[in-house]
Amino acid sequence: TPCILTLLNVFATITFFIILINLYSVSNTPLSAFIKGLIESTTGLKYLSLLNINYNIKVYLITFILSFGSLSIHSQIFNILNEYKVLYYPFFIVRIIHASLATLFMFLVMN
Repeated sequence: TPCILTLLNVFATITFFIILINLYSVSNTPLSAFIKGLIESTTGLKYLSLLNINYNIKVYLITFILSFGSLSIHSQIFNILNEYKVLYYPFFIVRIIHASLATLFMFLVMN
């Protein structure tokens, strides 16, 4: 039963953030698509892929979102870590550093 409850929690979180993105109906600009990706990665990445922008910029934004995750993913991780009394804040900081370094590395590789 704990496994089923965890799956329901994950499903509810994803559903909540997808609804939140659909309520945020601003035009599909790079900033808007990036924000959507930070909220819920799958939907945000879809919007980013549809943008007609420079390929390199698109790759940098996608790299950051994939490396960081999204608020949807982080809220799921927070709930799971909270059950085991593991601190979330250090994990969050490391994910920001990881996303920044991954984007920097991608910039260096592509230029």
